[in-house]
Amino acid sequence: MTRLIWSNYEPTAATLRRRKGRRPEPQALRAGDAAPGFRLLDQHGRLITLAGLLATGPAVLRFSGQAEGAADFREFDEMVEVDQQIEREGATLAVIARPLAPRPPDWDPAAYDFRLLADPGGKVARAYGLRLPAPRAVSAGDAETAPATFIIDRSFVVGLAFVDYGGRSRMAPDEILTALDCLNRRDGAKSPRPDPPI
Repeated sequence: MTRLIWSNYEPTAATLRRRKGRRPEPQALRAGDAAPGFRLLDQHGRLITLAGLLATGPAVLRFSGQAEGAADFREFDEMVEVDQQIEREGATLAVIARPLAPRPPDWDPAAYDFRLLADPGGKVARAYGLRLPAPRAVSAGDAETAPATFIIDRSFVVGLAFVDYGGRSRMAPDEILTALDCLNRRDGAKSPRPDPPI
């Protein structure tokens, strides 16, 4: 049985010719690759690992595309809408971002139900092949993270990779849900989590 679902990027012959003689670009993980483990703190100060996220089902890792000290807070709000649907598919959502500063005065990361993980120095983003040198980098730490979404199955294999090195697009919530449905069909039956008591 194949583990591959989909990767949205393949270098074309023209792209490879343009890259010739330049410093190599990062290589993001692709569908079928082993996902590197990590240990990051969430917005509540709890230590979260990839193994812990995968304990009950697949993990949806959403990397927030951002430069040092910047974040797209609207993206976090968008993920609130899809988090419960992801859980109904038997998966866990984690949004990985650089430490968030400056923050809008009325913004409270503890209000999010999904895990918002701080990636200081972009080490996890680098392990997933998402770190891009800033155009006028002052230091090695001055870099940007390409926005990306990965779906990791319970055996630590990337089932889906969506990466935008141009930083203009993100995988839409309905596309994430469709991919989870495909992964669940591929793996037989999903293991839905019970709805929380009301």
